[in-house]
Amino acid sequence: EEEDEEEEEEKLKLPYQKQKEKEEHIHTINIKIDTKSKPQTGPIIVSEEGIKRQALHQAKYAPFARTDYPLSFYEYAKVIFNFIFLMPWRLLIIGTMIIIYFIHAGILFMNTREGKYYELGYFKRKLLNILGPYVRIGLFVVGIYSIKSYKVSKQDHDLFLKHHMMYKNETEDDVLNRSKSHIGIGTLYQNSSYQSLDEQELSDSVDENHHYENELPPILVSNHISMVDILLLLSKYNCLSFLARSTLRKTPFFGTWMSQLDCMYVDAASSRKQVIDRIQSRAYTYESRVCEDDTMSHYGINEDHDHEEGMLMSKRLPMVIFPEGTTTNGSHLIHFHLGAFIPGVPVKPVIIRHPFQHFNPAWESIPFHWYIIRLFSQFCIPTEIIEFPTYYPNHEEVEDPSLFSRNVREYMLFGANKYGSQTLMSSPAVRRNHKMEFHKRIRAGEYKWNAPLKSQAPPSFVQKDNDDGSSS
Repeated sequence: EEEDEEEEEEKLKLPYQKQKEKEEHIHTINIKIDTKSKPQTGPIIVSEEGIKRQALHQAKYAPFARTDYPLSFYEYAKVIFNFIFLMPWRLLIIGTMIIIYFIHAGILFMNTREGKYYELGYFKRKLLNILGPYVRIGLFVVGIYSIKSYKVSKQDHDLFLKHHMMYKNETEDDVLNRSKSHIGIGTLYQNSSYQSLDEQELSDSVDENHHYENELPPILVSNHISMVDILLLLSKYNCLSFLARSTLRKTPFFGTWMSQLDCMYVDAASSRKQVIDRIQSRAYTYESRVCEDDTMSHYGINEDHDHEEGMLMSKRLPMVIFPEGTTTNGSHLIHFHLGAFIPGVPVKPVIIRHPFQHFNPAWESIPFHWYIIRLFSQFCIPTEIIEFPTYYPNHEEVEDPSLFSRNVREYMLFGANKYGSQTLMSSPAVRRNHKMEFHKRIRAGEYKWNAPLKSQAPPSFVQKDNDDGSSS
């Protein structure tokens, strides 16, 4: 009888022992997985390897996931109400404004070749300057009633140079140690050794090439959230040119307007060298407008070129480049491509933020029709623009575009988190191909675009603990 009782106790303990052993090697989480297979019972088990893979994928996909789902009851009611009563009026007004603008622009560009903005006369260029105020009215109609604009101060600019700028042959740890030890603006890192300079000498060496105190430099760099970014930049700086994909040229109205502003198009057939050469040519020609003749020869510009054509080309617009190469959800700053930094000319960084509560205006991981419906159904879209002083690259940055892009990117993060109302996170290892991979997984049903990323895990990461104790 005693042996029977011991056997019964062992049988009772066995399930608890098995469960304890499992808990030492695996984690149990309560999530739901959509599957067409027969529903199974029991908790979902994620192995240690699965958790690591899930964390890695969430880190890669976080800059592209929607952050405004699931919708609240208030948001559902607002969208339905405004879709019926507000959205039609907004679309009607915006459509009318587009038609009026294109009649106006069509007259101005009547005898001008496509994309040759610089061929416009002085009077016509002044008439085209109504574009900025006109776009601002359109943004007001959509719901962007006020734009909070912040300017990074000269003191904060110098603070970044002191404690956060990276020099050649330095590592992230070197920058961190320099920041802690307050080795700063009086120090340059050259030829693998520190060289001390007083602040006046450094100030003189930097200011001697400052040509853009009162105007825009050849290139503006900005984070990219949605198509609204272009309108926001135009409303602030008036006429600008953009680096854009060639597919946009065929877009009704929008493509014609971009061509009129002398935008530069790139396509899949264009080699990296061709694109960089075109960016360099545009930047150097614009730079020659305010630089001395020796600066033109320094940039490789032929001084014997036709003077009249050179004067026309010098009237080209500053060009906006989105160095991330794609849109994000606005919460991260991802990897920067080098196209904007290879020319080695001054750049002006700009950060655009939307500190939303209900709707994230980012055109990211959402069907187009849902995006338009929600965009035009908002009572108000809060917007912030953080404007930085022009960033002048030093000799090391001119020679090393990777260093140049890294410092500008860190500069933008520094200013955005100091002046913005929301934290901008850094994801330098995340690239556009991760976005394509994420969208492919959404189409395959592994992720949902309208659900929080943290609550999801692909089926390949998990195993199911069935009632019989086996895993599947």
